[in-house]
Amino acid sequence: MFIFNVSHTVKYEGIVISANGTTDASGVCRCSVHLTDSSFPVDRMEKLEMSADSLSTSVEKEFLKIQESMTKISGFEKRMHNLTLRIEKMESSGLTYTELDFELLKLEIREMETLITQLKGSFSGSNVIADQLYAEIKNMSLTITSLETLDKNNVLAIRREILSLKKKLQECEEFKNHTNPGPPIVYGSCNHGLISDISQPFLVQMNWRGLGHKYGAWGKDPEPVSPKEELYWQAPLNTDNRYMEYYRLYSSYDDFLLYRKKKEITFKYGQGSGMVVYKNHLYFNYYSTKDVCKIDLNTQKVAVRKPIPFAVFNNRFSYSTPWQDIDIAVDESGLWVIYATEQSTGNIVISKLNETSLEVEKTWMTKQYKPSVSNAFIVCGVLYATRTVNTRQEEIFYAYDTNTEQESNISLSFNKMMENIYGVNYNPKDHKLYVYNDGYLVTYDLTGHANGTVDANGVCQCQVYLPDPTFPVDRLEKLEMTSTSLTVSVEQQIIKLQEYTSKISVFEKRMHNLTVRIEIMESSGLTYTELDFELIKVEIKEMEKLITELKGSLSGSNVIVEQLYIEIKNISLIITSLEALDKNNVLAIRREILALKKKLEECEELRNQTLPGPTKPPIIYGSCNHGLISNVSQPSVAQLNWRGFGYNAGAWGKDPEPVYPRKELYWQAPLNTDNRYLQYYRLYTSYDDFLLYRNQIQATFEYGQGSGMVVYRNHLYLNYYGTRDVCKIDLNTLKVAVRKPIPFAAFNNRFSYSTPWQDIDVAVDESGLWVIYATEESTGNIVISKLNETTLDIERTWVTKQYKPSVSNAFIVCGVLYATRTINTRQEEIFYIYDTKTDQDSIISIPYNKMMEYIYGVNYNPKDHKLYVYNDGYLITYDLSFYPTTEALSEDYTTN
Repeated sequence: MFIFNVSHTVKYEGIVISANGTTDASGVCRCSVHLTDSSFPVDRMEKLEMSADSLSTSVEKEFLKIQESMTKISGFEKRMHNLTLRIEKMESSGLTYTELDFELLKLEIREMETLITQLKGSFSGSNVIADQLYAEIKNMSLTITSLETLDKNNVLAIRREILSLKKKLQECEEFKNHTNPGPPIVYGSCNHGLISDISQPFLVQMNWRGLGHKYGAWGKDPEPVSPKEELYWQAPLNTDNRYMEYYRLYSSYDDFLLYRKKKEITFKYGQGSGMVVYKNHLYFNYYSTKDVCKIDLNTQKVAVRKPIPFAVFNNRFSYSTPWQDIDIAVDESGLWVIYATEQSTGNIVISKLNETSLEVEKTWMTKQYKPSVSNAFIVCGVLYATRTVNTRQEEIFYAYDTNTEQESNISLSFNKMMENIYGVNYNPKDHKLYVYNDGYLVTYDLTGHANGTVDANGVCQCQVYLPDPTFPVDRLEKLEMTSTSLTVSVEQQIIKLQEYTSKISVFEKRMHNLTVRIEIMESSGLTYTELDFELIKVEIKEMEKLITELKGSLSGSNVIVEQLYIEIKNISLIITSLEALDKNNVLAIRREILALKKKLEECEELRNQTLPGPTKPPIIYGSCNHGLISNVSQPSVAQLNWRGFGYNAGAWGKDPEPVYPRKELYWQAPLNTDNRYLQYYRLYTSYDDFLLYRNQIQATFEYGQGSGMVVYRNHLYLNYYGTRDVCKIDLNTLKVAVRKPIPFAAFNNRFSYSTPWQDIDVAVDESGLWVIYATEESTGNIVISKLNETTLDIERTWVTKQYKPSVSNAFIVCGVLYATRTINTRQEEIFYIYDTKTDQDSIISIPYNKMMEYIYGVNYNPKDHKLYVYNDGYLITYDLSFYPTTEALSEDYTTN
């Protein structure tokens, strides 16, 4: 049912609806539509699509197993044949053989019997799974049939009706604009200002390769060359989300909608979703290079290939989704490329390209860090950058005008069909965005102010088209094709399974016969003295060949080892000479730095007390007698983590409240080189021991996950791998004391910080233990929960409005969450805060420098007001400064 605030008329069986609307303050005709129900069960369709995706994956896995078993059977047949020949030769030769010969034969038979058992088990399991898959696919086919009975609509007629209505609406708006100040907007020109609004998404169809191909791009050539009047294209990437191998062209919108009369082309390989079609040429990033490639779509050959100077590639500064390093765009003036360089420290660089030669004509450097952007496009020389708000919303948040070289922060939110935005292509001839949204092809209108028409009586009238929710024909057709394909594939494999099962039965019988023959030969009382020399000679020749190869390999390796040994000796000598200059003094220098810092703090406090005006109260460590953070110091490098350079992710810190008899407790926990798992960590009972890597306690735990760990009161708190559980480890016994799940928390990289595997982050402040995470219900926005440190039960929860994957890290001070983001490769910024005491959030800006590019574990220590940061393998500290406050934060909040 479709409910409106006024009376309505219906035509085309409830698909196109006319209704009275209202005119807003700016004179724009608006309509409100409330959709309380749908004639089509979309939830059933979505479940069916997920089922098809899951079935496709299951079928692929089983087919791989079957192929592996086929290979084993081929090898097994050869071994069986050779063994039979050997036994026949022994039986008929009249020669004498030793007991050893029979033992060797029996051993080989036993090995093959084991193989047969394994194969039987494998095929038995595959038969069961294949039967289950077949049943599921049949159920899916029945569901599709029942869905089809709901509607057999003529999709083209409806789509054409939409285009006709939109055209009439544009004509009406142009007429209205003539009666009001301001010139009419001319498509292809720039007689307008910045984008002011974005329409709701219009779902065209799913990509032609199916649900598994979530990355890609599509669009319409804004200037197709004669004889082509229209040229639509789509290019889903492979399921690795990196390579473009196939793309399709269509010469009309009707053909595009019905997947017909397509021209399918293979090209190995483009990389990423940053491609575009312009004047019958496809432009894209050539894989594993900084090159832009131009393909003539008439000849399907590369016309030009040219590198973009200094552009980084291979995921160095991609958009927030991977492999989007080099993005080609089109606007009213022609061809552009959007990328980043090392010189720009990861900030977006824009270059105007010559469409013929691909030479760079002019370049502009922005101040916007590219990996913080979900995508970008250019309109009339203005770059617009988007970012993710949550799983259902994006926002255009940044604009850079190449005409004036001015940048600005804006906020234009728009909805999306699915979670992730990939290829975004602007078409200057129709003012649309063509967006590839998790495998779905979606359009947005950028001229979205005009929503209705004014009739002869001056009444605002709207016509609303309700597309796919009425009946998603294209999605259902795709599912039908998927179902048919899966059915055929599984039926074929079931036939193969039956054939191989029969083969294995024959092998079992042959093996039994061979065993009996061996036993007869053994018990016959004859003596055998000669082996099958020909077979042995073959084996010896093979081993001699292997030995020769190994000798050559070892010879080469010896040279390399010698070279490495000499280099290591040289390094040792250099270190010895350096040690002679200063045998230690590292501790003395460190202690002097600490002493100077302490004197500086005392001096600052004294100066503040002697300044005119109200006296600033002295800051008491561990209390909240201060305001928000006002400044972050320069980074101070403590040392490299103990496992070395390859261990870029991890965490470290100082226990703010060590339990007796420990007076101090420093710890560091580098993750494995996969940047995911915590397997080893070290504890130190003094800062001197920590600096000199001595007197450490090294412990093993399999496994923690991510850098979101902390030590508090002699316990290590971390996320247990592959779960939403928080683990509490007693550092005296090195055993798990408590393990408890965080309800509804997303995990396994679902809503990590901008660096991977940072889903669940445990934090400490003046009041105790917290956990920072996200949920599906929060649509990826940060959720904060206060934890009971003894039981790990949640005491209270707050939901923020900040999307967690847009945040590089976070920490909590006096109940206030501070979120950071990357500005460039050398700077971070605290940009967002949420106060759990007032339930208020705000945007702030406190930039600070960093030693290396990526920030992982960030731990605040309330006892010394320092941040302990793990920065690409280096252990760093920052001193925090705070604003004074006329009213110190409630002492009831802190705990001793």
